[in-house]
Amino acid sequence: TVASADVAAAHIARLVVPAASREMLRVLDFGGGDGALSIGVAAALRARGAAARAQVDVVDYAAAGLVRDEAALCVRGHARLA
Repeated sequence: TVASADVAAAHIARLVVPAASREMLRVLDFGGGDGALSIGVAAALRARGAAARAQVDVVDYAAAGLVRDEAALCVRGHARLA
């Protein structure tokens, strides 16, 4: 158990070793609720230089309609894979 999604995301990001620095980091979060954990991991990896931009796709009923489009981070929510 962790105090917050940010703490868990930082921990996961420390364990991930990206294959190489890329222009775009893509994350698929299946069953991710509001996507807070995967968004945090993507942001932490971007901060480490893993990619210039990150795209997170969250598949969860709770995420349907979720849209966040910023210069460095794009998040899309989907109710189902289709």
